[in-house]
Amino acid sequence: MYNYGKKLCDKHLGINEDVASVLIFGMICFLMFIPFAQAHSLSKQEIPSMNDAWYNSLTEIKDRSEPDAIINSWWDFGHWFKAIGDRAVTFDGGSQNNAMAHWIGKVLLTQDERVAVGILRMLDCSSDEAGKYIQYEVYDGDIDDMINLVNVLFVMNKTTAKQYLKQKGLEQHTNKIMELMFCEPPENYFITSGDMVMKAGVWAHFGSWSFEKAQMWQNVKGMEFEEGVEYIMKNFSKTEKHAEELYYKIQGLRDGREANTWIAPWPSYMSGDARCSRQRELIVCDNGLTINSTGDAAYVNTAQGLKTIEKMGFINNKSEFGVRNFPNGELDVAAVITPDGKSVLMQPALVGSMFTRLFYMNSIGLKHFEKFSDKRSINGDRIIVWKINWDGIQDE
Repeated sequence: MYNYGKKLCDKHLGINEDVASVLIFGMICFLMFIPFAQAHSLSKQEIPSMNDAWYNSLTEIKDRSEPDAIINSWWDFGHWFKAIGDRAVTFDGGSQNNAMAHWIGKVLLTQDERVAVGILRMLDCSSDEAGKYIQYEVYDGDIDDMINLVNVLFVMNKTTAKQYLKQKGLEQHTNKIMELMFCEPPENYFITSGDMVMKAGVWAHFGSWSFEKAQMWQNVKGMEFEEGVEYIMKNFSKTEKHAEELYYKIQGLRDGREANTWIAPWPSYMSGDARCSRQRELIVCDNGLTINSTGDAAYVNTAQGLKTIEKMGFINNKSEFGVRNFPNGELDVAAVITPDGKSVLMQPALVGSMFTRLFYMNSIGLKHFEKFSDKRSINGDRIIVWKINWDGIQDE
């Protein structure tokens, strides 16, 4: 190709082959310069996801944990956990489309520490085998009955759970369920990281997933009115009036996207942690939050002026986490005041969630999440590792 170009220049343009060689070489270099320059510019801007904070956090788990320890977190970095932490994980990029997304999402979203630790114990004992066994061996495939049962068992101790299962007439399944949900669990390391803030809508969506609504959508969509209402009343124990309302709601959903949002919301954080300062009788924060001196009213600055929010989480003078509700809240907004006096805005479903209490509130008031490490990367990313304290969990 190069020689052909030289001859073409010599024959048709009257340019000496040596001169043509220089011109063609220069043209090739110019054409190659553009993609090289773009790649160089991109490489200078790119920040790798893996950094010292992540590497050191996972290495510390590897060095200080038992070989059978399990790392739990959202799925995104599960392969890192296995490769660098050298420990088993709950789920990762190859398994994020199974039931684990609901269970870990629920751990992050729930406001009940007993539920969070109960789920982690179940996952550490048998992964999702407990759910599968109860759904298919106990309830003949009924996922709603399975969800209802495990949600009750999460907050029970061994003795109470055995009694409850026998009262439900499940004696023949009791030993198997106890084995799958109430074993002596291995060490558990639970990670909350800064990237999970912007992913809150996703993990909270899966964590709040309504299996009942999902089944209604799958089965009732397209049914005639009488058939649909009867199906809802029979299978979901709804009154006729409620069943009619649900039927019309389902028929009004235009596509899977709308159905997805109806089945479960996508609550998210609305600001990072912002500095607050006292200004006369008010506490004013850089994210627009304003609180009066008594703390019995909180507002957000909007284009229409100050509007009341719904809830505010805080640490009281007894070092306890509490949530204050504002009955006349005008906005679907909540806030927390962190232990270091900053504020974070979010949707109300997140204000008392385990993620908020761990990542922003330093686990104050929680009994079973003990801080193992807390590291920041050079670009400010924060990775906090919590070790689950199983002491007393079987007796609560």
